[in-house]
Amino acid sequence: MQDDPRSKGAKLYARKQKGLDKQGRQKWALLWCWYETGNHVQQQKRVPITQYDTVGVPRSLTLEEARERTESINAQVELTSRERKRLGVIARLEGETLVQSAYLSPGDVHEFEQRILLERMSAEEAKGKKLLSHWRACKRVMTIVQLDISEWHEKPFKFYDHWKREKVSLSYIKKLIPLLNRWGFYQAKKYKKAFMSLPFPAGLESEKISDSYYTEYERGNESDPMTPAQLEANRNNLKPAQWNWLYLAIWFGLRPKELDSLKRQPSKTTWSIGKNKHDVSLLYVYQSKLVRIPREKRTKHIPCLCPEQLECLKIIESGNFSRPLVKTLKKFFTEYTNCYAGRKGFTNLMLSKGHQFNEVSKWLGHRSLDRSYNVYLDHQNVDEYGGSKKSDKNEAA
Repeated sequence: MQDDPRSKGAKLYARKQKGLDKQGRQKWALLWCWYETGNHVQQQKRVPITQYDTVGVPRSLTLEEARERTESINAQVELTSRERKRLGVIARLEGETLVQSAYLSPGDVHEFEQRILLERMSAEEAKGKKLLSHWRACKRVMTIVQLDISEWHEKPFKFYDHWKREKVSLSYIKKLIPLLNRWGFYQAKKYKKAFMSLPFPAGLESEKISDSYYTEYERGNESDPMTPAQLEANRNNLKPAQWNWLYLAIWFGLRPKELDSLKRQPSKTTWSIGKNKHDVSLLYVYQSKLVRIPREKRTKHIPCLCPEQLECLKIIESGNFSRPLVKTLKKFFTEYTNCYAGRKGFTNLMLSKGHQFNEVSKWLGHRSLDRSYNVYLDHQNVDEYGGSKKSDKNEAA
């Protein structure tokens, strides 16, 4: 068919109609349906009877047979679409590898990855830290810049200009430069070349990169807060495991990595559940992000002081929760929503329940009230959570 609606995301559906046909069977009609928001039909269009055979659903079928046939066709189309996307990703990665091989010796890259990059961690650990993703970004920029390592220190603007064009954030660049310099030192040692580290952008260069990024992404990576009401309104748009993950984020205010660690077995370096002397349930969570303080001080405890938090404990013990994709959150919430949305709304939510600001700050795992107040208190929308607006930090505390 020309202009097949399936190429634009449409699915077939056999809808029951009033009355019976000449053979005494239930009448039905074939529709193209577009599901743009979860399972809600946003648009539908009748399929002309003359095209029933063409799309693979003969008019001679009963209603039940037609529905089985449409489900089968939709599944086949979905599998074909997923396979096409998978092959596209593979082709892109293979293309990058081919281009990089002209400037980065495959043998050197392999040796660097195995002996240096992954020397002290497994591939699975590197994946969790996004190390391999960052390393691919480094290989791309080296291929584009096409500078010998001996020129990096003299011509850092080549890298800076590329990052400005690509609107890369300074925080991301901070993750790439150490990897680039590790590669530079490896090459210098192996081939006895002179090498000075690629400097981190400072002054005017830093300002230009930052301006370029914030021109494209006005608010950077900052997330909008998520309220319980917003989550409940999107219950049908999310998979149960994704909805549960966000529910945990809202009512415990945990970092995404901490939430993911709840899937692991309870231990001193993951999480556990206990009770205090007042018989209040406590969730103990290990904060792997706090690497500059002693290990024994990295665990925070959050008391379960409301029914929703007790429900969270049941979800944790069931293991039925998983992190949603950011694009899923942006689709159903706001364009500035990411996996920190629940944590961003936690402070206001707890204040609306009558808890003290300094206690909420501890539950977030912050060492100072300033960070909780400046970053995690939504000053404009306190009323949305059922609380009253606070004019300054002292009132909030």
